[in-house]
Formats: sequence, C-alpha cells, structure tokens
Amino acid sequence: MLISCRKLTKSFGDKVVLNGLGMDICQGDRIGLVGRNGAGKTTLANILAGGLAYDEGSMISTRQKLSIGYLRQNEAEPELFSSVLSNETMVNGEFQRLTSHLGINRIHDWSGERLRNLSGGEKTKLALAAVLAAQPDLIILDEPTNHMDYLGVEYLVAELNRFPGAAIIISHDRYFLNSTVSQIAEIENGKLKMYPGNYSRYREAKQQEKESQWHRYQSQQKEQQKINATADRLRNWSDKAHRESRQKGEGIGGKEYYR
Repeated sequence: MLISCRKLTKSFGDKVVLNGLGMDICQGDRIGLVGRNGAGKTTLANILAGGLAYDEGSMISTRQKLSIGYLRQNEAEPELFSSVLSNETMVNGEFQRLTSHLGINRIHDWSGERLRNLSGGEKTKLALAAVLAAQPDLIILDEPTNHMDYLGVEYLVAELNRFPGAAIIISHDRYFLNSTVSQIAEIENGKLKMYPGNYSRYREAKQQEKESQWHRYQSQQKEQQKINATADRLRNWSDKAHRESRQKGEGIGGKEYYR
C-alpha cells in the first residue's frame, strides 16, 4: 500500500468538492481518474501530491519516504527545463533516453531562446521525460497526451507499461486510458467509486447501472400507480357508502349502520 485515503473532504467556500472520499493506491496500480469538469479530479491530484491541504479525513502511507512525480496540466514552463538540463547526469542518462524516444534530440545544445519558444507538444514531452526519469514511487499525470502526436502517445504507453511504480492518470483520451489503466476511479458528487478494467469496461458498467436504475424507476412507478389506484378505489367506496347511508339511514344510528 502506497497511500490510503479515508473520508477526505475539501471545500472551496460554500462548494464541497470532495465529500468523505476514500481511496487506496498500491504498488503497480494503474488508475484512470475520471469525472465531469469541476468534479474534483485535479483537486484530488493536488492533495495526493502534497500541494493542497484537505479539510477533514486522513491520508497515510506505509512508507516513511514516498516520492511522487506530478505532471500538472499546462504547467510545463522553460524554467522547469532549465533546471532539469542543469543536471548533467539526468541529461546523459534516463532523461536523454526518454526525450530521444519521444522525438526530441540534443536538448543539451538548446539555447535559452529555444527553451522559451517551445511548442505545446515539446513542453508536454519534456515534462513527461522529467517526471519519468526521476523514477518515483507514484506518478500523477494530468492530461499527458495534450499536444502529443500519435508516435509520442504510443511511446508513452510503452513507458507506462514498463514503469514499476503506481500511476494515476487524468485524461479524456479513451484510447490512451484503454491502453494504460486497469482500474477507473470516478469522482461524482464528491464521492469516489472504483471500477475494475479499462475505460471501455467502465463505460459498459456505467451503462448497466443506468439501465438498472431505469428498471428500478419503472418498477417504482408501476407500484406507485397500483397504490394510487387502490387509494382511489377505497375513496370511491367510502364516498359511495356515505351517499347510500344518507339515503337509507333512518332514525337514530341508521346512517351509521348502513355505512
């Protein structure tokens, strides 16, 4: 077990984003984190990475020192790469291998001007290489395929398959999720629910849930109609008895007798 979260709650003003959320992350897990925009995916990612405090609940790790690599969406800036490139060991080792396979070569020869004019795809690839080269226990990737070409996506899939640690991936790319994750964690109304399998399996499970809910709703409606019909029938009987008692009843207690 790398991280265990219990009853995590996080609010921004009056808006409760996470409401008693629970989650376990184990070594080797491949978890796709999904939900509507604003559901709390990035909020949870920031909490897991230690960049945001939660309001209530607990988050513990079985390891005294847990290393986490976090690729934030649209965070890749030249300052990050300048810092990475200053580490000669990383440039000549794993980082260089990763960038080369992602289609970026001889980055140690790039000037500061070149770094300040990176394309969106170059920023994403360099940031991914920096995160993966550090070989952390857990990586959190927020929309890692943004601006990524097909070959880059295929190589990233291969790298994640060989990565020994755990990975949490936030993505709208169905193909990428199908190729990389073995669990889906869905955030909805502040709660988290786990689904086994890739994204396609998750969609199938969600469709089955909707059909089951619709079936229960129809059954409830039919039952309500029966109850309403019975109530109407009883009211009609009561009204009829009341009218007849007035017509037939004579003397003291006559009306009550016919009722």
